[in-house]
Amino acid sequence: MKPIRITLIALSLLVIAFYALRATQASGAKRLPKNITFSKEVAPIFNAKCAECHRPGEAAPFSVLSYKDVRPWAKSIREHVVNRTMPPWHADPHFGNFKNERRLSQAEIDTITAWVEGGAVEGNAKDLPPVPTFVEGWNIGQPDIVFTLPQPYTVEATGPDEYQYFNVPTNFTEDKYVHAIEARPGNRK
Repeated sequence: MKPIRITLIALSLLVIAFYALRATQASGAKRLPKNITFSKEVAPIFNAKCAECHRPGEAAPFSVLSYKDVRPWAKSIREHVVNRTMPPWHADPHFGNFKNERRLSQAEIDTITAWVEGGAVEGNAKDLPPVPTFVEGWNIGQPDIVFTLPQPYTVEATGPDEYQYFNVPTNFTEDKYVHAIEARPGNRK
């Protein structure tokens, strides 16, 4: 191989290495803190995106409102957020923004993952955010009309999350505009 060709290859490799190093350093500024704790970094995510279902009296199998309740589930939580099965959000992310969207950002997933991989540390209780308040009763306000399923539907106590579609007769005799819909299970557990 000619010396000029070797020099050009070496220079090309140096330029590539330089830009790769700069990109690594730039992304390093966005790196997560090393000592992620439930109290300071993770609880705010859970409160905002998970606690609506993962709290006492709701359908989820455990609460995310306290470290004591979350810690035994840490590895399962990591698996579900990495696989994006939790929180369940089926709207296509390429088509608009949604009010009350619960999809986790990649930064939130990375934070939860780093917390679990770092030993799922509790942290200082004074760093905990306040427990969110929740609407009791109907989330959308008192409904104008309530429909019930023609037949009860039972969900198994164990197994994967099940997404079921139901045809519910309305008995309307004309078209109606719908402002909001809320589905409420009879037995949330």
